Amino acid sequence: MIELGKRLRSRGHEVFYYCWYHNPHETFDSYKKYKVNQTLFGSLAKSVSRVTRNGSVAPSLAGVALSSFTNVPLMIKSISDIRPDFIYLPVGHTFAGLVAKACRTGLICYYGSFPTILTNDSILTLLLRPFEKHTIRSSIVFVNSHYLGSFIRRRLDVDNLSVLHPGADIRRFSSVRRADEGRTLLYVGRFSVEKWNGHNFLLEITRQLLGKLDAKLVLVGGLREGHEPYLARLGTRIRELNLQNNVQVVVNASDDQVTRIYSSATIYADPNVYDYSIAVVEALAAGLPVVVRNEGGQSEPIVHGETGFRLNSNKEQWVKCIEAMLTRPNMISSMSRKARERAKAFSWDRAAEKLESRIIEHAKK
Repeated sequence: MIELGKRLRSRGHEVFYYCWYHNPHETFDSYKKYKVNQTLFGSLAKSVSRVTRNGSVAPSLAGVALSSFTNVPLMIKSISDIRPDFIYLPVGHTFAGLVAKACRTGLICYYGSFPTILTNDSILTLLLRPFEKHTIRSSIVFVNSHYLGSFIRRRLDVDNLSVLHPGADIRRFSSVRRADEGRTLLYVGRFSVEKWNGHNFLLEITRQLLGKLDAKLVLVGGLREGHEPYLARLGTRIRELNLQNNVQVVVNASDDQVTRIYSSATIYADPNVYDYSIAVVEALAAGLPVVVRNEGGQSEPIVHGETGFRLNSNKEQWVKCIEAMLTRPNMISSMSRKARERAKAFSWDRAAEKLESRIIEHAKK
């Protein structure tokens, strides 16, 4: 939201940020300077979120995002304060269509992940899905990938979805000078239980690669409060595979650290299936060939055979592919150049241009 807001402001638009609860100490260093309006009940919201989070990133109640309920008074407050032409909602869309219609305010809904109201078949989600469908049909709607868009279309029988790939700071990462040793795999993603299969997959292929060449794996990610046991589990697995000298775990790295880490890697590898991955675009911008699964939104920025490879879930295929890449420096060099060029299509500037175009188009109706 902040990245898009910065660019819309530079184009002459007024942008205000509202949040039910905001703690600048829990955000990226570069975002701490931005003013975010929040409600008087922010502290209460934080406590409720902790109780209902259950290890997930977005707290929910019986499969319905808690933000679907908290966004109602938040939208009303913002409309009362500033009378916006449009409200942009990245989460909690369920009742937003009704509020926007009642207040005669334009609504832009962004889906940046699989909404729990469509992945959970509880009684509450089934009852509230018609409201979600109404919101989509009465709003400007963007999804972060074709993969996610296809899922929502199937579940709700809607067709007014447009793809708006989240951007990355292309300038920051494209300025990175390659300084790798030609043997390092990199993966960036938070340390939490839903990442276990991906982390373990990368550990196992690194173990297999060591029988053929001297490979190294770097795992980078944030660690939320309460997830500390996950690191212990990961450390145990590293020792079981005897990878203590070949795996580096970096927790809660600063922006500068992350940039340096990208510069010292040879290949970015991500075996997970997501709706999308900004880290993949950052890797491309830094000149890293990317190896990903051949399904999911995270694979959409990759041009197979040119900027990386899209593979199935077979470990042997991954080992053979990465071994071939690491033993062919000319291939890495060629893919690196093409990766940087490909990343330009996924900048925040491009995303802001597309969003602005839809806003202007809608305003003219």
